[in-house]
Amino acid sequence: AEEASAGATAQRTEAVEAVGGSAIGPGRRPGWDAFLPPEEYRRLGIGGAEGDEDSIGRAWRLSHVNSDFSLCASYPSLLVVPATVEDKTLHAVSAFRSKGRIPVLTWVHPLNGSALCRSSQPLSGLNSRYKDDEALIAAIASAAGHEASNFAIVDCRSRIAAAGNAMMGKGTESAGHYGVNLVHLDIANIHRMRSSFQRLHELHARPHRGPDYLRILEECAWLRHTSSLLRGALACANAMHAHEVSLLVHCSDGWDRTAQVCVLTQLLLDPHYRTLRGLATLIDKDIVAFGHQCRERLGFDKEHGPYSSEWSPVILQLLDAIWQLLNQFPTAFEFNASALRYLALAAHAGRAGQFLYSHDKQREEADVRSTLSSVWPQLEAHRAAFISPAYSA
Repeated sequence: AEEASAGATAQRTEAVEAVGGSAIGPGRRPGWDAFLPPEEYRRLGIGGAEGDEDSIGRAWRLSHVNSDFSLCASYPSLLVVPATVEDKTLHAVSAFRSKGRIPVLTWVHPLNGSALCRSSQPLSGLNSRYKDDEALIAAIASAAGHEASNFAIVDCRSRIAAAGNAMMGKGTESAGHYGVNLVHLDIANIHRMRSSFQRLHELHARPHRGPDYLRILEECAWLRHTSSLLRGALACANAMHAHEVSLLVHCSDGWDRTAQVCVLTQLLLDPHYRTLRGLATLIDKDIVAFGHQCRERLGFDKEHGPYSSEWSPVILQLLDAIWQLLNQFPTAFEFNASALRYLALAAHAGRAGQFLYSHDKQREEADVRSTLSSVWPQLEAHRAAFISPAYSA
């Protein structure tokens, strides 16, 4: 199995080098401007010129505390945090969050100001608490214009899974310590999803569908897992839009289920992200820049190939969930199913530079933006093939 994994990884690496991106051109290659943090956050009303911002924009600030990736190697270099919180507090909080992935904002509701934030799990153990972390959560709630009681921490894991992590010195927040609501979504982890996908793949690798097809399909649990992901995102979107609740979403390290839930929540709430250009921004923001482990999950890492314990169909499951939404609300999406299929193929075949590494620190070290192609120019070049005729802006 190890030889097969190494061989597959080598073949994929060769394919990556061969597909549009080995030649070094002057400056940045096309397509890497899908997510420009200052521009996107200005669209959300944050970080504009002084005097241009409304109350939402004044409550938040752009921090360069991670400009050299010393705060968190797997986070973007530019972070959005409450205006009242100093960078020294962010450094202090990073010691209390797994992998240093502190609570930061990824999206804000344009009408009611409710905030969608993300992080990793706290290193709380069985009953530890950290005042700076609690203060940061309180500041996030205040920046969103809410009392702590109108703020919820959304743990994508089950209560049992979170408790298991607590035994290892990690876990989840105490609702009592933080004075907020705590919700568990019970979304399956990467290992259960890998097992589910393998069974699904085996089922569809059969030359013919037998009479037991539907039974085995149900036993694969792929649709059940995708449904739980969609239910979690719908709960988040409903809380923010209908009840003006601000949210902090996390799982364990905050780069798998957290990314999926945040992407789907924003798709439900922000029509810009339902355009082809907006989808590019959203994927490059919440999947790429926020450190989803693309290299490991897609099998491009030499130590964790496509048959390793780190491989998991996180991106494929996310695209499937988006496809489910697209089919239920066809007029709401500018892009079509072909665009999702292209993204799936490009990501898994190594055709897109942003999916070959796990975070921006790695991408900068490898000079990816100057040497490899982004996935988005191909979609734009063949835009007519990826646009839905049913779309109604």
